[in-house]
Amino acid sequence: MGFEKGHKLSKGRTKGSQNKLTKETKTLLKELLFNPIQLTKDFNSLDVNGRMEFRCRMAKYIMPEQKHIEFDETNYESKSIDFNDLISKIRMKG
Repeated sequence: MGFEKGHKLSKGRTKGSQNKLTKETKTLLKELLFNPIQLTKDFNSLDVNGRMEFRCRMAKYIMPEQKHIEFDETNYESKSIDFNDLISKIRMKG
């Protein structure tokens, strides 16, 4: 017997209210994992590679990731490039 729309037996949680267990769990994890004082100590104890790894992993929470762009060759005008001509133009400017 599934949920039937319009029944009056139970009201359930009010709209917009948070699950108490989830809220308590998130608070506990935040205190354990993201204690700013301990996080700073741990970060300072890392070597250069560890710090860069940490920064790279945390960057995705600060900056949005770039979407993958597909290249469609059917709408692209092919232009041939003469690299010797390009190099000579660069040398003339320098």
